[in-house]
Amino acid sequence: MKNRNRAVAILLIALLLLTSVALPSFAQNEIKPQRGDVNGDGKISSADARQALRGAAKLIRLSEEEFERCDVNGDGKTTSADARIILRGAARLETEYAFEAQYIRTNGIVDGAQYPAVAVIHDRESLDAYYENHKTAYALDRCQTTASDTTIGFLDACDKYNDAFFESHDLILILLEENSGSYRHRVSRVVSNIGGLAIDIDRLLPGGGNAVTCDMAEWHVFVEVEKGLVRRGEDVAVYIGAVTVPDASGMTEATADDRTPGTTVPGDKSAAAEPSAQATSVPPTSGVPKTPVAFEAQYIRTNGYSDSVQYPIVTTVKNRAELDAYYAKYKETYDLERHERVYVDTTIGFLDACDRYDDAFFEKNDLILVLTEEPSGSIRHLVADVRADAVGGLEIVIGRTCPYVATCDMAEWHIMIEVAKDPAHPGRDLAVTLEDIVYDPDPFETAPPTEPAPADTTAAPTKPANGACAFQSQIIRTNGWSDGTVYPVVTVVKNRAELDEYYKNNKDLYSFDNAYGDDCTVSFLDACGRYDDAFFDAHELVLVALQEGSGSIRHRLTGVSAVNGGLRIDIQSVCPSPCTCDMAQWHVFVELEKGVAPDAEKISVATEATELTSGESMEAYLPVVEA
Repeated sequence: MKNRNRAVAILLIALLLLTSVALPSFAQNEIKPQRGDVNGDGKISSADARQALRGAAKLIRLSEEEFERCDVNGDGKTTSADARIILRGAARLETEYAFEAQYIRTNGIVDGAQYPAVAVIHDRESLDAYYENHKTAYALDRCQTTASDTTIGFLDACDKYNDAFFESHDLILILLEENSGSYRHRVSRVVSNIGGLAIDIDRLLPGGGNAVTCDMAEWHVFVEVEKGLVRRGEDVAVYIGAVTVPDASGMTEATADDRTPGTTVPGDKSAAAEPSAQATSVPPTSGVPKTPVAFEAQYIRTNGYSDSVQYPIVTTVKNRAELDAYYAKYKETYDLERHERVYVDTTIGFLDACDRYDDAFFEKNDLILVLTEEPSGSIRHLVADVRADAVGGLEIVIGRTCPYVATCDMAEWHIMIEVAKDPAHPGRDLAVTLEDIVYDPDPFETAPPTEPAPADTTAAPTKPANGACAFQSQIIRTNGWSDGTVYPVVTVVKNRAELDEYYKNNKDLYSFDNAYGDDCTVSFLDACGRYDDAFFDAHELVLVALQEGSGSIRHRLTGVSAVNGGLRIDIQSVCPSPCTCDMAQWHVFVELEKGVAPDAEKISVATEATELTSGESMEAYLPVVEA
């Protein structure tokens, strides 16, 4: 889905409601704070999601106003689900939906009304009630004749909305008021928004905005969407942008050819009516054959934050000097430095990745940098396709995968795509598509098989073939709070010195010295007592740090499997009903035979959440501490 800049975007939230003397079918509540903006700073960011998550875990107390802003899914409570929705909104991770629209002029006047007003209609009975409530205020009847400056009537437009329509669709009515009857409208897109939908409407201005009449006009925009996308008018945000049209021909697009008057076909836009603002990426010329282009790619995590940036940002780098200038421009915003150590949730550094791009590389190649932001640090990327059209434009498709148990944090990435230079088209256009997320429960199951290594009796013990691995475990509660940590965190420990170093590096983050009572565990240090030099002569240890939204959740290690050169650890997490609403951190000690554990980045942790069934005892799921 391609991002585009809005030309002139005026934020008109659907919570601007009509007063009691206006239209009774619209909600009459006071204007509420913008949902998702938990901290009230006027923007929606990862800070809001973090505050929502801490509120859900009862680590902080949300005020009544903060609670209303946090409850984005409208279920009357604050949970981690709200935090995930806020993160998606902060990352502008939108899903675009198909729609059809009609634009009906319904002149009238209501003193004190606030526009735009939004109503969501779920059935024919509600549509008839809407008509009855508003027919006196606005011209909602049929039109016997359609003059050049009007449309068909409201009731004429309603004829298509029968019971069969509402079985698979909902209808969004947007009531607008314009200060000129010359203005026309076009719905350009319908996308997911925090807790609902966002609808972009272009306001078409004739004659470059000068050839307008000086009269008032009210309009009803009918937006038809699939069933269940939105529940109520308060869940719809409307954005209106002005688009100038040089002559009258561009104004008639909505009623052209054989369509029903006032109907827009999605995706059908005239060049004359396009917004004047330059888009982040320009689509290449369509309608010509496209051929595959050879490429290489690197995927570099470069965390940072830049307010009001629209992702993805696409940059073509043609020489080393341009690459150095890019680094200098963004190094204060994103993590573009080298990484001395690569952790399981990170990658090599941006500068490390740039080492290969010297003058010799740029003699034959260009480098395309795609900077993107994701709502979860668990999301990974794969450049699926690069194609060129006959005029040199490139279309790049990037796939995105995420495990079912994803972390709730923001992440920025630089995707570095290497392609051969095209001397015939030095200024070629680029279009980048980030595909919808594919949730993958086990990334190792789909990994290509590896070639078996030749037998070597003198080498260190070889890692086992695919299959179950013998293990023992301890599961230790180690409460603490580490802002920005991406869970689970996996660490491979091969000797006592490395275990002592792990304790030293993390003792200020977690409670390693305290036990949590009879229903929990011994302390981390007590659990470490068994891991002496004799243990590490024949074994190695994998430490998995977990975080849970409730201290009531318990765990059981159900399996360890070797899968295509990696290792999969299956952990069952069980929550009683009811459970406490507090955060908890745990360390799972996985004891394996020597030589079984690969590098930490090749270890996958799969957590299966299970709710305790009625009458089942929790004792079976209490922490396991080996003697």
